Amino acid sequence: MNSTVLDNDVIVTDEDTAEEDGGDSGGLYPYDPTQSDIDIREDPQTVFELMRKYDKGKLIIDPDFQRNLVWKLDQKSKFIESVILNFPLPPWYVNQTVEGKYIIVDGLQRTTTLHQFVNNEFALSGLEALPKLNGYNFSQL
Repeated sequence: MNSTVLDNDVIVTDEDTAEEDGGDSGGLYPYDPTQSDIDIREDPQTVFELMRKYDKGKLIIDPDFQRNLVWKLDQKSKFIESVILNFPLPPWYVNQTVEGKYIIVDGLQRTTTLHQFVNNEFALSGLEALPKLNGYNFSQL
């Protein structure tokens, strides 16, 4: 490990961060998107289209890099409340596999919450905008 001092900042390098003499650092940069097969596009879908993919096994919801399910009942309920109120939802980020399945990159908590609610796995709780719906599950709405 080497240390270099520049303007009172210490830069520590080791074999993972140091550039080799005269060679490529092996990093991701410079990145040339024209040399990659990345396809970024919007594909608006309804909640029911998303749930249909989930039920058909076309969504991979447990990739190794995803965190565990962490939302509590109130968080799940407030998310469902925002769906009922037709609030805009943040985008889901997915990666399509060569088999045509979709790996959830961002949106695991939301996808799982929707699936659990549509399958009557919890009743709404702690709603503020629609308190009359507290205690209701999907089939009771």
